[in-house]
Amino acid sequence: MSNYARKYAKGVENSVKHIFSNFLNDQSVSEVYNSQTHKDDSKRQTVWIEIDGSFEGEIVILFPEETLKNLTKHFSPKVRVNALKAAMRDVSGELANQITGTLANQLQYIDHKVRLAPPEFDEDPIQVKAFYDNISISFATSYGGFDIELYYKDGLYT
Repeated sequence: MSNYARKYAKGVENSVKHIFSNFLNDQSVSEVYNSQTHKDDSKRQTVWIEIDGSFEGEIVILFPEETLKNLTKHFSPKVRVNALKAAMRDVSGELANQITGTLANQLQYIDHKVRLAPPEFDEDPIQVKAFYDNISISFATSYGGFDIELYYKDGLYT
């Protein structure tokens, strides 16, 4: 892993820890070395946020259904069962925005200028990832685990 890739991985880790520690009061959040989602899990929620600028690519956050249910109950403890699915989508999008926004803030300190697109749920905005570098990180929290994939082209350092 290049020195810059390490910085980006640390940026993702710091972003997740910041959001979970400060906004979700979860001091147990930690990086783990085994995937928290399964590729064939049809009930997982996948959120994509496209990043444009001197750091180009996307962040993909994969939430297993149980993790997302626990997070949704934290944000909306009185949500009704018939509204749970819509609430889970809202929560996953909001968490993706918070994590990616925190990462974007960190990127500015290493001279990146980026713009973030709104979260996408149904279709991956970057279909061909062969031209992108990749960082994969898994996290365990008191709400359950989840995975993050960061695909990027680094315009400043390539």
